[in-house]
Amino acid sequence: MTSHIPIHPSACDALDLLWNYKEVLDLLWTFEGTVLAYIAGHDHDGGYFRDRKNIHHLTLHAIVECEPNTNSFATVHVYKNSILIVGVGRIGTYQIDCQL
Repeated sequence: MTSHIPIHPSACDALDLLWNYKEVLDLLWTFEGTVLAYIAGHDHDGGYFRDRKNIHHLTLHAIVECEPNTNSFATVHVYKNSILIVGVGRIGTYQIDCQL
């Protein structure tokens, strides 16, 4: 699942959370095993947390913070046992192990 705004307080600065993040988390947790990862932006420093229902919350670094004339982006590769995010520039590379 992707969104601009993070929904877990351990994956971003508290000021960058979705206002009703608790309601959204409760909804996702109701359907345990359905959402494997929640990838967001908005928090310029980025963050990561795996919650109690095994949802991986990845907040990517903001590309707006790049130096002038540089590039920053990511490509997501979905495999049977993992999700691989290959970053360029300010965006890091991340591997999320999971069973699809």
